[in-house]
Amino acid sequence: MIFKDPWILLLLPLVLAVFFFTKKNYNKPGFIFPSDEAIKNFRESLRIKLIQKLVYLRGACIVLVIIAMARPMLRGEAEIRREGIGIVLAIDCSSTMLAEDINLKLTEKLDLLGKGFKASDDKIAKAKRINRMDASREVAREFIKNRPDDLIGIVAFAAEAFVVCPMTLDHEWAAALLDRVKGGLINDGTAIGSAILSGLNQLKETKAKTRVIVLLTDGINNFGSVSPMIAAKAARSMGVKIYAIGIVSGEFVPYPVKDSSGRITYKNVRIGINKGVLEKISGITGGRYFPATDMNSLKESYEEISRLEKSGIDEKRYEEYRDIFWVFASLALALLLLEIVLSNTSLRKIP
Repeated sequence: MIFKDPWILLLLPLVLAVFFFTKKNYNKPGFIFPSDEAIKNFRESLRIKLIQKLVYLRGACIVLVIIAMARPMLRGEAEIRREGIGIVLAIDCSSTMLAEDINLKLTEKLDLLGKGFKASDDKIAKAKRINRMDASREVAREFIKNRPDDLIGIVAFAAEAFVVCPMTLDHEWAAALLDRVKGGLINDGTAIGSAILSGLNQLKETKAKTRVIVLLTDGINNFGSVSPMIAAKAARSMGVKIYAIGIVSGEFVPYPVKDSSGRITYKNVRIGINKGVLEKISGITGGRYFPATDMNSLKESYEEISRLEKSGIDEKRYEEYRDIFWVFASLALALLLLEIVLSNTSLRKIP
């Protein structure tokens, strides 16, 4: 317990001294006898003893009033607000992300099943690979889970960029919104510059000291009114780092297409990526470029970014105090009323 105005407690010694000095006159007898002989055989009853102690109720009342005036307060539990960094995940959802060249190990397939992966159980159990978009969503979901103290937002982009999830600490909601990152929702293409600008618009509203964009793409910038380099310079001016992850394919990759009867077949296509641009836009902002060829290297890229960008937690403690002066004031009032009642009824003194 603490006191908001502890200086008022300095009155206690003075008040107690006055009380004990005046108490001597409180219990003076009502009648004066010339000799003790007349009353020597009288015994002091319990009622008389209580009448003599009644003054202590008033003394306790005064003490309680002074304590109440000092504003006693109870210290509540400390609330800790942990502040991490601001991260925007910018994920490519152009048509090339449907290429199925992300190889899975048996352990990775079982891991995806255990996490409730959206693809059918049979498909995952039999497949040796999944498409780039499914892999990107799953690894991004794991990344979000491992950053519990960070503000995280999600931007999806193709020929345009749009905000999938605004900056939030509700990571379950953010992870659920990753399912909205899929192909065909917007015009096809790759607008890397637009994706960066969209991420910057999200980060400029945050007060996080460290702000980062994790850009994942598998293509060459071919859309958007802003070039990736100009967007990267804007990020540098805002103090935002860009970590670029490029999904690099081999010579040809299996790409799903529908035949004349509507069935899914695969054809081998070549998907180019501009590694040099991704290296430049990450380097110019103080970030890094990570090439990814399979599920393992994709996970390692995100894990390395997590290691590089420690949350650097700032802990701000807030202590709540509860005012309890009313407890002492109520007790003082109760004692005062008790004294009034007793002194006018069963403990009444005459004269």
